[in-house]
Amino acid sequence: MAKRSEPRKGKKDEGESDWQRAWDARQAFLESLFGRAERGIYTSLFPIYLGGNCDVLTFKKHGGKGCAYATAGLTVTSDQRRSKLGQYELVMFTRKPDKFVPGLLSQLSHYTLDHPIQPFDTIGMGEQPKGVTLRALLALEFDPPRGRFKLMGKTCGLLLLVGITEGELAAYRAKGRKEVLAALDRSVLPYTDPKRTTVIEPAARMVTGPRPARARTSAAAPRSPRRRTRRRRSPR
Repeated sequence: MAKRSEPRKGKKDEGESDWQRAWDARQAFLESLFGRAERGIYTSLFPIYLGGNCDVLTFKKHGGKGCAYATAGLTVTSDQRRSKLGQYELVMFTRKPDKFVPGLLSQLSHYTLDHPIQPFDTIGMGEQPKGVTLRALLALEFDPPRGRFKLMGKTCGLLLLVGITEGELAAYRAKGRKEVLAALDRSVLPYTDPKRTTVIEPAARMVTGPRPARARTSAAAPRSPRRRTRRRRSPR
């Protein structure tokens, strides 16, 4: 991903007006939750409306510690298949700035075009660098009903992704979500910390039970996005 240093600006061109109105309204909603977005926008070479990856906004003053990251473009202006939330943007929180999160969200944005991620799905992260304890992402609806919004007349939502360890993933599959979510809620949510200790030990695998639905994908550790100053043209 590249990072451009200027925010989008409204256009007068009739062919771009619907896209720009959606962008402005979406950003205004995200800023109502997370505070003003940073000027730098992570963007891919091929935008989401051309079958590429989604732009990612960064929020460093969201009312909590650390940073919030959110895709901006999956709702209304992409061909994303609907989930139970309708079309949705992806959101992650970190305790300090993390250069890998925008790339991860951008990669997953493309996956969601054809494979809806539902609340309570888990997404395998594949092989991770040494020292990283997380093995999967857990998908949760963000702060219902506050995280739901109308965009250009369509109902949309926000899907929070939280990194979980091998022990937490095993317990989630074996015992269901109630106990794991309670443990995560005490000291983890909503943050993703790549090197944190587990809140549930792998021994939880000994308990059997039905597995919750999981998204069938694997997200490898993304490369650090490059920084460029580049202006994106709106679709005509």
